[in-house]
Amino acid sequence: MARKLSPDSPRATRRSPVPDWVPADLPHAPGVYQFEADGGTALYVGKSVDLRRRVRGYFYGGGPACARTAEMIALARRLEWRATGSDLEARLEEARRIVAGRPRYNRTLRNRARGWYLEIDWRDPFPRPRVVRAPRRGTRLFGPYRGRAAPERVARVIERAFGLRSCPGRLRPDPAGSPCLAHGIGLCPAPCIGAVGLSEYRERVEDAVRALADPGFALALRSRLESGRDAAGAALEYERASALQRRIAWLDELEEERGALDRPWIGRSWMIALPHARPGWRVLIAMVRGRVLPSREIAPEGPGRAAAVADACYAARVAELRAEAALDPAEIAPGLIVSGWMMDGAPGGRIFDLDRMTDAEVGRALDSAPRVPGEDVTPGRGGVGTGGPAPDVAVMTSAFEAFVADLDVGSVELGGHLFPRPAVGADGPVRPVQPRHLIADAIGRGHCHLEHESTLRIPARSPKTISYNDGLRKA
Repeated sequence: MARKLSPDSPRATRRSPVPDWVPADLPHAPGVYQFEADGGTALYVGKSVDLRRRVRGYFYGGGPACARTAEMIALARRLEWRATGSDLEARLEEARRIVAGRPRYNRTLRNRARGWYLEIDWRDPFPRPRVVRAPRRGTRLFGPYRGRAAPERVARVIERAFGLRSCPGRLRPDPAGSPCLAHGIGLCPAPCIGAVGLSEYRERVEDAVRALADPGFALALRSRLESGRDAAGAALEYERASALQRRIAWLDELEEERGALDRPWIGRSWMIALPHARPGWRVLIAMVRGRVLPSREIAPEGPGRAAAVADACYAARVAELRAEAALDPAEIAPGLIVSGWMMDGAPGGRIFDLDRMTDAEVGRALDSAPRVPGEDVTPGRGGVGTGGPAPDVAVMTSAFEAFVADLDVGSVELGGHLFPRPAVGADGPVRPVQPRHLIADAIGRGHCHLEHESTLRIPARSPKTISYNDGLRKA
């Protein structure tokens, strides 16, 4: 007859599969964890909204199903962790550790520290747009961008629209030389044989750079080309009219590709307030021209609180003055994380526009907000502008995109920001009008008001540009 085990029997105690080196005091809170091997070598960095459940989950259910993860767990001998007050702070800390340490078992973000740039080298007498991965000093850069395909397409369109050379290397014009096929079909001005002078060619490059940097200049250039095309047609100069029409088509193609190159958040500076892991405290994170600065902790109250907020704002403004035109590759991942969070409506946080608010206004708006972690803003309704809650950004964006997709215009102006018209495919817009946080910013500043979930009606200012500053109206 089998003997019944008592609760005090050693055999009745079920041993936990979690090893002893995993801390027993892991909290049910967002944060970052790092598995380390003997000697402190980082093996894997991850983040979770529930540290305790996520870390201990590696050891239950027979262990990880993935062989790579199982190998990492077998090598791990130590766990380092840090609790945060928000998921955004945890994601930024995770990205910082992965980019800095490049742990062996992390796949995402390891290569995000490198990007692709569209480069114009003014030291070359006859410069051309080049796509490079290692930017050089003294060049005009656009980027960085995640992949090579999009800037390559833009470079080809720029060469055709502005008549730039596409051949590699430096040129030494030789009138006795033979031009390439691109000159024969009208795609290259042939500076290699002196068919176009140095000054005229560099003016073309300057126009191309301005068109890339300023969508308004591209629209104005398109209008001039349309006028020239119409005049050439009226004068029966059909070949010239056809050439101008091709340039107009290439400019339209450039506008369609602009969404891959535009970084609207790079042109602005923001201060983000997040809850801290300690009750009552705040975390301030500044994003300046696309660069995420180190976070700062703000005490709940006391004489030094206002000075700490002012110092954070001052540091952001100094960084803005020192910011380079192009981002450093290591700055890509944090900027994309914060901008994506802003586009989603800034869940769990507040956004303050440093371009439109003084340091004192930021401090007052921060003091007027609730100080209980997690109660800053209702999820999905992030505060924008002066710190007040904004309308539902997802609903606003959906209505805005649907409205713009039906317009026969090249771009739309909303609250001082220029948005390209989305390219439309068989299944609808292939890319949305971005970014959502700029739409929310325009709403928060009173430029427009959402009064209907799906219908927007705004009077047109001109045949090519529509201004939304008069507000939205019900159908």
